[in-house]
Amino acid sequence: MSAKPFGRRFSARVTPAHFVTLPTKIKAEFPLSDEDRVVPPVINAKGDLSWYVAAVAPAQERKALRSIIEAGYVGYVPMDTLWLTSERFKRKVKREIQRPMLRGYLFLGIDERRISEDGEIIAEDATSTVPPQQAWDGLEERDIWGQNVHGIVAVMRNQGKRSRLMGKALTALARLAAEEAEGWYDESRKPGLEAAANPEKARPLFEIGEACRVSSGAFATYPGVVESVDEDRGRLRLAVDIFGRPTPIELEFGEVENTERPQEISRRVLPIA
Repeated sequence: MSAKPFGRRFSARVTPAHFVTLPTKIKAEFPLSDEDRVVPPVINAKGDLSWYVAAVAPAQERKALRSIIEAGYVGYVPMDTLWLTSERFKRKVKREIQRPMLRGYLFLGIDERRISEDGEIIAEDATSTVPPQQAWDGLEERDIWGQNVHGIVAVMRNQGKRSRLMGKALTALARLAAEEAEGWYDESRKPGLEAAANPEKARPLFEIGEACRVSSGAFATYPGVVESVDEDRGRLRLAVDIFGRPTPIELEFGEVENTERPQEISRRVLPIA
């Protein structure tokens, strides 16, 4: 018996495989390549580099940073690392991106020590306050249209002089670079770092299988076992023993007391305004 036609041209037995609808649960992850990833430098507050703040064209932070690094200078653009999810051709795609924290700005690390013709470092005079201009020659190069070749619009100045980061500002910048290198601004690595730094605080208030007790309402003082937890809504489903049979009831976090971890009650009870 021949197969009945499916539609006008196809039968169920000869339909090509490319007509099959793909499930949307298929995921593909595309991390950043090593060439595209911006790696923070090691900033030492007591090092040989002097750090300055420079303004660049909007959305050109990465391009300007790569240009000054290729020219032999040290630069830093603080980045947030995120994973964006989208659906493309019935597939859920996750892409890793880096987004500048301070849009339109980057930090320049300049070695302003005086160097002799033989390549030896000359100690600066104690009375000298003007940094050597030779260190800035490569950064101030311009093209035939008068634009900076690196995309630098201006360097922050104070009373006409370049303003160097010092004291608390430089210490904060060094700490920011160190934290970014550790992964505190990486969306995928931050939860693990928080859990390692404070395991008890990172643990959820209620976990499946824990013994709890209803603290208010019609079922107050009744013991039960957690069956499911909804962190977003702040509710959980508790299996309460009623007349010898486990009966599931849904309660808010504030109506349940965790008898296995009673010290964490203060973290879930919000103060009444």
